[in-house]
Amino acid sequence: MKRKIILKALLLCVTLCVPFSLFSQDFEINETVLVKYRGNAENVTIPDGITAIGDGAFSYCGSLRSITIPKSVISIGDNAFYVCSNIGTVVVSRGTTIGNEVFPDATRIIYSD
Repeated sequence: MKRKIILKALLLCVTLCVPFSLFSQDFEINETVLVKYRGNAENVTIPDGITAIGDGAFSYCGSLRSITIPKSVISIGDNAFYVCSNIGTVVVSRGTTIGNEVFPDATRIIYSD
């Protein structure tokens, strides 16, 4: 009986931890600042709780087509999405501070409340 409980608990831990570990490998995060994205996904969702996207964090991500930025992000650094030529519409919270040349290739930027 104890063995079944231990195996179920272990399976649950593996199920919960594997997706997080795979996801977190794409992001270099320093406290609450996303410093660098190293993945090659077309659609990326920034984890909730991130407060800033650093300078050049997504630069040269040619495969990136869409980015979901949570309301927790209050600052986006210079050239954060530099040479992301396939990025389309970006939705950003109205109060977010945006640096220079952040979305130079975006086709549309929407400011939300």
